[in-house]
Amino acid sequence: MSVCETEHWVLDCGSGGCALWEGEAGEVLFWKCYPTVVSASQVVSARRKSPGAERLVLDPSQKMTLCYSDLDKSQIAEAFRELTGRSVVASQTGDAGVRTLCQTGTFNELLQASGLVLQK
Repeated sequence: MSVCETEHWVLDCGSGGCALWEGEAGEVLFWKCYPTVVSASQVVSARRKSPGAERLVLDPSQKMTLCYSDLDKSQIAEAFRELTGRSVVASQTGDAGVRTLCQTGTFNELLQASGLVLQK
């Protein structure tokens, strides 16, 4: 069971992985369950963001919380891309396997903690 928990929110994606971003004011910036197809037998305790929502423009100094559980680097990079619309890649190769993180910091700090960099 994957649960991502920030200070104000808990996202339970059942048996898949999860990603959850919380802003400084406690608002949910982004959430996603992995795999993206959740079976009818799984209960997800959150609502999906409406399609076509604007990409966020993040203040580089803004603190936010990112929590993810049981995701590989490609899924983590996808969450960053979906949140910002910017291309993100792994900073190191050979670091395979699923990862779990729950940390508060700036966008760049969270990117670094996840082993990712913005693609030039």
